[in-house]
Amino acid sequence: MTRSFLLASVLLGLPHVSVAADCDEALSTRSLQSSLDAAEAAFGRADLDGFSSAVDTIREALPCLDERAPAPMAAQLHRVEGLSAFVEQANERSAQAFAAARSIEPTYTFPSSVVPPGNPVHERYLELEPPVAAEPLPLPTNGGEVLIDGRSRTTRPTELPTLLQVLAEGSPTTSAYLWPADPLPYEASARTASGGVDTRTIVLASGVGVAAIGLGTLVAGLATSPSADDTLDQAFAKSTRDDTLTGIGGALAAVGGAGIGLSFALPSRGR
Repeated sequence: MTRSFLLASVLLGLPHVSVAADCDEALSTRSLQSSLDAAEAAFGRADLDGFSSAVDTIREALPCLDERAPAPMAAQLHRVEGLSAFVEQANERSAQAFAAARSIEPTYTFPSSVVPPGNPVHERYLELEPPVAAEPLPLPTNGGEVLIDGRSRTTRPTELPTLLQVLAEGSPTTSAYLWPADPLPYEASARTASGGVDTRTIVLASGVGVAAIGLGTLVAGLATSPSADDTLDQAFAKSTRDDTLTGIGGALAAVGGAGIGLSFALPSRGR
């Protein structure tokens, strides 16, 4: 862990637990809760340096979360990210994070100890209604369960940030805070959690298939070209069929090629 996290661990009394992968320290949900509370307390004191430091600590440690985060904790994380974006005058992100929090806890209001009455944060908190648009989640290649904001989900909101975790045998292998444009932080299979296949795979397969048919039609057209031994009627018939097949084949190959190109322009899931 970074020096800032180690210092915060000492100040907050967070446990030091050894963990695998890239983490020198594990982050328990109890530790994360303490850090979130510390960030809110610093904001309430108008201690922006302390607030910024606490947010940095949370972001650095979150990938090492070794327990499943409950939905209320995900909502609090969204609120802290919303406050951070508000301080940075990132208005769109602030509204998105607050909307994500409200989608989990729609009746929550900031206590006056965190956001005093009349503070413009209250207005920003209610600015954006939580949208419902979502996209299918591809399954992890490790067969793990995907959690969105503390709950098992088969889709991911397209317009809101999320706390995403991948569980394997009940324990997180991945924990990440994702903004709408962020790629998935895990290796994804072609299949979605709902049993379907993701859009990029469908478009790519369709493009390859159509292009293959087009090329086959072009070859068939070339094979029907008139020969020197043909009568005038035979030559005319072959020439007409050749032109037709070549036109159709060329069009199909072009459509297939466009589909293949489009598939590479679509967002790459899990990359």
